[in-house]
Amino acid sequence: MSEEKLLKFGHSSRAKRPTRAFTSATFSQTTANRKYKTPSTQIRSTSDERKTALNAFVRTNVNKTEIYEALHGLNAGIQQFINSLDFLDTSGLYLPFLNGYRILANEIRSAVNFSATEAMTAIELRDYQDFEKQRMTFSFPPMKNRKSKSRNLE
Repeated sequence: MSEEKLLKFGHSSRAKRPTRAFTSATFSQTTANRKYKTPSTQIRSTSDERKTALNAFVRTNVNKTEIYEALHGLNAGIQQFINSLDFLDTSGLYLPFLNGYRILANEIRSAVNFSATEAMTAIELRDYQDFEKQRMTFSFPPMKNRKSKSRNLE
């Protein structure tokens, strides 16, 4: 491929890449804050607008356990990939691009973990609030005085 095409598609070492003052995770969080009009730190507020945004954001038809298992599987798979890269790196093949793939894998892992845990935090917070309401309204049935039958321990 010509140097001109390489520069066009950003594959050359001479390609100018834009410098960013934020990471994609930071950008994602900022976008989410604007979309739901609430900073992450104020998600526990009781305002109706925030409750509506929280409930709309966290509806899922999958069991929470399955989500956590999928996240664990993804992390284990990425770690296995990184371990394989480490093995290839120490094998003496002198493959210069392995560190780039390692960095990319860690970036993907971090991005998925951030997004998934942010969404799961909202789900867990909603569930916590629901269960807290249930606990606050729950009352034990009144205790009836029952005469204990004494046991004969002879």
